[in-house]
Order: sequence, then structure tokens, then C-alpha cells
Amino acid sequence: MKSHPAHIVRTWQLIFVVTGFLTVLLLTTCQIEPDNLIATAVPTIAVVPTSTTETATTTEPQAELAQTLQNILDQAVIDGASGAVLLVDAPDLDFAWKSAAGQSMAADEPFLMAGGVEMVTAVTLLKLCEQSQLNLEDPISLYLPADLVNRLLVVNGKSLGETITIHQLLNHTSGLGDFAADGIAPGPPVGKPGETFHHSRANIWLAGLIIEKVSGLPLPDAYRQFIFEPLGMAHTYFALDKEAGWQKGRLVSTLEDQNRFLRTWANDELFDNPACQGIMSNWIQTDDAGRYYGLGMQRFILDEWDFPGLGQLIGYGGQFNSLAFYWPEQNVTIIGTLNSNEPPFGFASMMLDVMLAIQEYANKRFIMEDGRC
Repeated sequence: MKSHPAHIVRTWQLIFVVTGFLTVLLLTTCQIEPDNLIATAVPTIAVVPTSTTETATTTEPQAELAQTLQNILDQAVIDGASGAVLLVDAPDLDFAWKSAAGQSMAADEPFLMAGGVEMVTAVTLLKLCEQSQLNLEDPISLYLPADLVNRLLVVNGKSLGETITIHQLLNHTSGLGDFAADGIAPGPPVGKPGETFHHSRANIWLAGLIIEKVSGLPLPDAYRQFIFEPLGMAHTYFALDKEAGWQKGRLVSTLEDQNRFLRTWANDELFDNPACQGIMSNWIQTDDAGRYYGLGMQRFILDEWDFPGLGQLIGYGGQFNSLAFYWPEQNVTIIGTLNSNEPPFGFASMMLDVMLAIQEYANKRFIMEDGRC
């Protein structure tokens, strides 16, 4: 793979550290024994195929791009990944492709959705908002036990937990610190509600509790009812902890299912109320240059990373080098995983290599269509 500037890699490293632990929703780190996980029931759903299939290449540029993408995957395995899968869906460029590398994964195999749990949680709450069952500006105290809320955020001896809103949970401006080492309660507060961005797993846990309270459903069932079934995500489910349930579980999905989810959002088809789409894209600045946060999604402006002309990426990524991003400038979705934390921060280099390869293909295609070749 190409060598990228050190400051770009360092930026991705920080992002990976911040987002890499999102898949555990509550009181623990992600170090869960696989034998302690059980899959939730996966419903039988009639799935309408997306445009993404293994591409039968018909032109030389398509063949070159497919081979370049495969080389990127293969290199990730050489660099230390146990296995890798990648999907590129580029309808405006007449290109759709997915593949695998290494011995441990197949292209259709489910894998950890990583930071996608935040986007799924945000969408579920917005669906409840559409049904007028809650308002994002409601204080969390309307839905959570007082004894919990009163001890969440104590600043100078005064409880501020009652002033935290659902919106602030979803965009990580609640002021809550991350969970303490014992995994039982949030750590020291980082500020007052609404003052500053600080990513905390406690926000997602609390959002999950609110979903259960309002919907009357266990969280995995709420995800399934509001998102997975309507979108035909037949292979997306919670792998639950046998003892602690979703609070120590992991969200698992496939390339195709995540593409369906991200594409539906990108096409403005995820909500009945268009305002919900806009609310998700109400970006706030984080502490990292070029990195912004909406509701359950991140936005990276690559011009601010000295990659002029590439535009922006919107989506999620995290642990085990998993990624799912939409590239608006090319109308492309890029989804994949290295299924391993090795090589460290490998998804960063892979992501940039994939974008540069697609951009080169788009340029060649433009030249051919323009009649100059």
C-alpha cells in the first residue's frame, strides 16, 4: 500500500482509540470471551438485493480497479490481518465489488459492526421521535430512574444529570466521562451538559436504556423492529452475553447489510420525516482537526488532512479495523473489516488507498466518456 503522511496516520490512530470500544454498550471493555456470547434470533426476511454484487468486470478500467482493490486487501493480510473483507458500491461509476482475503473470512461472513452501534442507536431514537413517543430535547430524567440520573454527573457537589438531554447523549456533549475502571459507573465528569464534546460509552448505554423504556422492547428487539426488518438486514443481530445480555453484547452484521443501511441513509430514505436526516447531520467540532460528530455518525473532511480534492467521509468505524463510510463526492460506500486489531490502525491506510484507487478509476472513466481516449 501507499505510504501516507505521518500526521494523517496519527490522526487516524487517535480516532481509532476513541471509537474502538463502541461495540460494548455498557459496563465492560470489549474483552469478552466468544464462548460467552449467544446470537439473538435472526428473523427470516425477504431481502431485496442491492446493486452490490461481485462485479463481472467488462472494461479494462473496471478490471484494473477490481485488481487494485484486491491487492489492497491482500496487502492488509500480509501486514498482519488474519483476514479481510471489503465492499465498494459506486453506482454512479457503474462499479460494485466485494471480496475477501486471508483464510479466516469470506465476503458474506458476518463481522463486528464496531461503531455502527452508535448510528443504529441514534436512528432508533429518531424513529421513536417520529412516532411522537419522545423528543430529543427531553431531559433523560423523564425516562430513567432518579437514583441513576442523580449520580451520573455531579459537579462541585451538585447533580447536573437531570439537565442532560437525549440529544446530548447522542452527540456526546452530555459532560459524562467514560466508564471507570470497575465498569460500574461513569468516571469523573468532563464538563457541564452542552459545553464540550467528549466521547463516552456511558452515553450509548443510557440511550439504550431509554429506547427500552419508551418502546417497551428489549434493545435488540427494538433495533430489529425499527431498522433491521424494514431494511431487510437479515444477517444483522446482537450476539448477547449469556449473563449480561445486550449490555455486554456485540452488534454483528455483513457487508451487504451495512451497505443497505448506509445507502438508505445516504439516499434520504431512512426516515419519513426529512428533518430527522438533517438532525443526524448537525455536525459539531471535535478536538481533532478534520473530525466532526453528528448523531451516531462521524464526518471526516479530508481537505483538512492535506488530501485536497477527496472531499469528506461520513459513517462509522472502530475496533478490529472495521469501517463503513459514505463518500458523497463520488456517491460511493466503502465497507469492510480486517477482523483484527493487527495491523494497528490498518483500516486508515486501507481507506485512503481505496479512495485514491476509486478516484483514479473515476478520472479514467471521465476521459473515456469525454472521447479523449
